[in-house]
Amino acid sequence: MGGSDTTQVISGDSLQDLLGPVFCNHDGTHSTWDETNISKADTIAIYFSASWCGPCKRFTPILAEAYEKAKAEGKNFEVIFASACSTEDDFLEYYHKMPWMAMRFQDKRIRALMEKFQVRGYPTVVILDREGKVKLQDAYDLMTDENSEKKGYDALVQHL
Repeated sequence: MGGSDTTQVISGDSLQDLLGPVFCNHDGTHSTWDETNISKADTIAIYFSASWCGPCKRFTPILAEAYEKAKAEGKNFEVIFASACSTEDDFLEYYHKMPWMAMRFQDKRIRALMEKFQVRGYPTVVILDREGKVKLQDAYDLMTDENSEKKGYDALVQHL
């Protein structure tokens, strides 16, 4: 998808413009921007991941644990799953392992967001502030760095 396609899909710079007006819930229903906690969050992570990706499947529980810990500590933090799953069934099965909301399966904004944030592989976790500005380009690398004393939530918390 070229730059002009991205501009057409993402029509503004607000966080809502970037992420879209509708998100998936685990029960198969959808919620609008205003019905979600995303619109009120101080920090938002976009989790680019796929069910066919081995590193993604290993990382999802780490991110889920960090998310739950952040919520338990009162952090105003939300995660949004941006799927690269091959089929809708794969998407639904994988998404049910996550405690957060998701962009709709095959939402055109996902490809546009990948271009905007220069996502080159999976998994990638882009951390944004409430205005949609990048706070951390890839939390995956930070949270899984073998050479770091801090991993998972302990590595992420300073960016929330």
